[in-house]
Amino acid sequence: MTEAYLSNADLKDYYGTNFTDHSGDASHMPINFGLLDFKNRGDVTAEKLNKSITEYLEALPDNAWPNFNLGNHDNERLSTRVGDELVDAMNMVYMLLPGTPITYYGEEIGMVDATNVRKYLNLWLMTHF
Repeated sequence: MTEAYLSNADLKDYYGTNFTDHSGDASHMPINFGLLDFKNRGDVTAEKLNKSITEYLEALPDNAWPNFNLGNHDNERLSTRVGDELVDAMNMVYMLLPGTPITYYGEEIGMVDATNVRKYLNLWLMTHF
């Protein structure tokens, strides 16, 4: 897997030129971050989802294996970005797409970003060390 924030046109170059079993010779799976472009609830429409997915799939080299990703360590969690109401729908959509779904732990259950990290610290450790 290769993590590179690139346009679809540039991302296809990371696959290289020689394909064996749908994997490129440069990277087996350059990660598609297109679905991370949905930054708030207003961004998520059927038309915008369709456009994002279609543009990515059409930009892939022939025989390249697609992948889809809703979140990662560099971005706000899906639930924080688009709201709790859309988490299940977004997860269902991307699980039904062709290729490999890549899940950042907690995205599948609607985990939100922690706003008060001290709330989650281990109190025993804080008082004994």
